[in-house]
Amino acid sequence: MVALLMISLSATSVIAQPRIGHINSAELLSSMPAAKSAEKQLENYFKQLEAQFEQKGKAFQAKVQQLERDVQSITPQQLETRRQGLMKEQETLAKFEVESQQKIAKKREELLAPILQKAERAIKDVASEQGYDYILDTSLGVVLYADPSNNIMGFVKSKLGF
Repeated sequence: MVALLMISLSATSVIAQPRIGHINSAELLSSMPAAKSAEKQLENYFKQLEAQFEQKGKAFQAKVQQLERDVQSITPQQLETRRQGLMKEQETLAKFEVESQQKIAKKREELLAPILQKAERAIKDVASEQGYDYILDTSLGVVLYADPSNNIMGFVKSKLGF
């Protein structure tokens, strides 16, 4: 009986507890030089689209103001034709705005996807090398407590070369 008790006690001590690490992925990404460069490129792309939108908006406003000046000197048929043209142009502006937002989202994904893949690969490599069974992302706000000694940020930054 004593021997059976000793065997069962030693068997439970052999069963290893999972090793859990954590990292704040948002902090990692914000510290990556490639991510900073991608954000700068995205900002420049946004500014280009914004300038195009402003230019189109100013041209539209100029046409509206011209119609307001001309309203007394044109026929009702001409007025209606120009109003319809302005409504179409306004729809085109709204469409451009929506398409610009889609283009920005696509550009963001295009620029950040390789960076995210590199970070994910580094996290997985560090977890494997350091013997972690699980890595939690503390940036998601779900982890209530994480032992600072299990933070793998330093290892991952080292793996990424910064």
